[in-house]
Amino acid sequence: MASPQDVEALTARANSGDAQAQYALAAEMSRAGRRSDADRWLNSAAENGCADALYTIATRLLYSSENADAAAEKLRRAKAGGSSAASRLLGVLSAIGVGMPKDERRALDDLLALAKSGDAGAAREIACILALRDLEDPNINALLAISGGADPVAAAFALARAGAGRRVDGDAASFSSLLRRLGYPRAENVSLAPPALAPSEPSAPGWEKIAAALSLSLNFETPAERLAASPDVLIYRQALAPEICEYVIAHSASRLGPSLVYNPVEARMIRDPLRTSATASLSPIDLDLALIAINRLMAHAAGCAEENGEFLSVLHYAPGQQYRPHFDCIPPGPDFDRNGQREKTALLFLNEDYEGGETQFTEIELNVRGGRGDILVFSNLTPGGEIDRAARHAGLPVTKGAKWLASKWFRTKKFHF
Repeated sequence: MASPQDVEALTARANSGDAQAQYALAAEMSRAGRRSDADRWLNSAAENGCADALYTIATRLLYSSENADAAAEKLRRAKAGGSSAASRLLGVLSAIGVGMPKDERRALDDLLALAKSGDAGAAREIACILALRDLEDPNINALLAISGGADPVAAAFALARAGAGRRVDGDAASFSSLLRRLGYPRAENVSLAPPALAPSEPSAPGWEKIAAALSLSLNFETPAERLAASPDVLIYRQALAPEICEYVIAHSASRLGPSLVYNPVEARMIRDPLRTSATASLSPIDLDLALIAINRLMAHAAGCAEENGEFLSVLHYAPGQQYRPHFDCIPPGPDFDRNGQREKTALLFLNEDYEGGETQFTEIELNVRGGRGDILVFSNLTPGGEIDRAARHAGLPVTKGAKWLASKWFRTKKFHF
């Protein structure tokens, strides 16, 4: 925290109408636990056009879809004030049609403009989108050369890509050093002697070819293998490449918090010994366009409308952690009335360097250990729309290493957050 003298000087500047000082003072008040004072200075900074303040308020509003229009208006003002974060979040809202009409092309064009300006996050986002369509696209390497040394998600993506045997132009040591310095939990896993990464002179991105290839609509051609009929359980083997799985982990790792379960009595999510993992629930403020494409791919695998999907949840299970036997369905109540029942569950297995942790269907004696990039889809309802009692399942305890998994529930109605 700042010294009393610094706070006094900051307050004087804030009182004179300095918007940046007002925003900084709001942060100081927040750190001191003075929430009402913090909110007052934050709102003053926004009224005076501070882009950071406008962006902060917009992210608060986006905890409910009912406030999305107001959030989008503040993000437009923040973008006009030079906020690249606001520009990227506006792109997310445009791509999913929240708070504004759906316009994927505009979102992609804005992302491309950010990448051209040297924005490392935008460059690695585009690299992942290209990889979802063509793993051998040469522009992936060119974009990673822009972003890999500065962006931890790009560094993890690059190392996993090299570890899968695909060439990456760059310095493995610098990528690994960045991940270790930032405390990335899988820094050691992805730094194990990548065979296809060596220092070289990177080529410049071919922006025209990148623009022509950019799309969030993917061709999902992975065949399904049926593991059971009741509940209906399908698995799509190696639906996503290792580097894309690592992208999801790296994007989510810093957002992890205790996993929650739905409490029907209190009608809210709570902590419970039933579930001992950690979770990152990726709401719109946590998304990027690459993750939107991955969400869309999982919806296609589940055979469900994209708009019916809940937030993607990325789960981390340390040794001993588990999710005891349960159903994914929710009880009657306001949430059920608004969004419908959870009809399907899709699980994306993000790594395989662990032991234990199988997904167990307790009523049919089926244990599934997915490989990296596999998508498991199962129905929670019978064909008649009733809860399928055979869909009771568990995440068994991990015995060694750490398990990473992405989970997505699909409702019978459009999901409103």
